Amino acid sequence: MIVKKGNKYAVVSKSGKQMGEYDSKAEATKRLKQIEYFKMKAKKKTASYKDGGKVTKEMVDKMDSKMRNEQNATATQLSKELKQGYKMVDGFPRPLTAAQKKDNKKELARTQEKLKKPTSYKYVVLRFLHIVKAVR
Repeated sequence: MIVKKGNKYAVVSKSGKQMGEYDSKAEATKRLKQIEYFKMKAKKKTASYKDGGKVTKEMVDKMDSKMRNEQNATATQLSKELKQGYKMVDGFPRPLTAAQKKDNKKELARTQEKLKKPTSYKYVVLRFLHIVKAVR
């Protein structure tokens, strides 16, 4: 909101924090509009996709969480197979060959590396859009 203080105009938040002081009411109004714009933008971080829908930040966060859970499950499974020395195939244990052990170790290292890295929202959005496209 805009409050007059002497011969100046101040932009003040609901909590009472002063966001700036201006000589004219027009300058204060302009600043207030900027603040409101960025507040709205922060709330609605969205990315459009082809069919006119919106991908919201919440959707991306949910997808990211799902992908991380899948990666974690994969890492757990690979680690378990390496520790036990066998893989369940059609309900029966099959011993891992040397090549399979080597591949499992590489895949486990890649998966653990992915889990350490921060999320690339661009990748998550692209993955989400790919899934949405496949469903349609």
